[in-house]
Amino acid sequence: MRWYYTLTLNNSSLIASEERNLRFVRIFNAMNFVFCHSQNVSYHRFIMRALARAPGNTALQMISGNNSLITGAYRHALGEYLRVWKEFPENPLICLLISLTFTHMACKKDISSRHMVALRGLAFMNRYEKLRGPCQESFYNVGRMFHQMNILPMAIHFYQKCLEAEVPRIVVVDNETGTESIGQADRYDLRPLAAHNLALIYEGSGNIHMAYQLMEKYCVV
Repeated sequence: MRWYYTLTLNNSSLIASEERNLRFVRIFNAMNFVFCHSQNVSYHRFIMRALARAPGNTALQMISGNNSLITGAYRHALGEYLRVWKEFPENPLICLLISLTFTHMACKKDISSRHMVALRGLAFMNRYEKLRGPCQESFYNVGRMFHQMNILPMAIHFYQKCLEAEVPRIVVVDNETGTESIGQADRYDLRPLAAHNLALIYEGSGNIHMAYQLMEKYCVV
C-alpha cells in the first residue's frame, strides 16, 4: 500500500486527474483502515514523512490524527484535527473527532483543567450534532460522550432518542434487474448498541428488570 501511494505520487503527472484523485481516495481509505487497526511505529513514521512532503494534505493529517487518537497521543491528534477543521469547519466528521479527543483528554486522571477541556468537547459535539442533523448516528454519539463523562441522565436521554429514531435508509440495487429502491440499512442500525449501553446504565443503578427488557427487545436475535 505504501509502495502504491509512492508510485502514484511520483507518477501523478502521467495519470489523468480524475483517475489520480480516485486512486488517492482509495489509497487513503485503505491506509486509514489498516493503520488504525494494526498499530505499528513504521506506519506512523511513514505518515510523518508523507506529511513532510505534502504538508497541506488533509487526508494524511486525518490519518495521522486517527492513528494518534487510537494510540492515546491526544495532543498530537488534536493538533492534526484542528488543522483540518480550519480548512473544513462545516464538516461534521472532523467536529466529532475533535470532540472525541477533548472527551478522552477530560477523562484522563493527570489533567488539571478537566472541566474546561470537557466544555470544549461539548461545544464541538454540539456543533457536530447541528451539522449532522437529528438521526440515530448523532443521538448515539452524543449519548456515548455523556456516558463516558459519567453524566448519566443526559446519556439516558440521548440513548432513548436513538432507540426512537428511524433506522437509516439507503439505496438498494437489485443484482438481477438493476432496479434501485430505498430500503432500511439494518447493518447500520444503532439501536442494539444504544440499548446495550442503556442496559449497562440501568444495571449499574440496580434496575435489573429494565436492563433485561432492553436486552430482550433490541439485542436478542
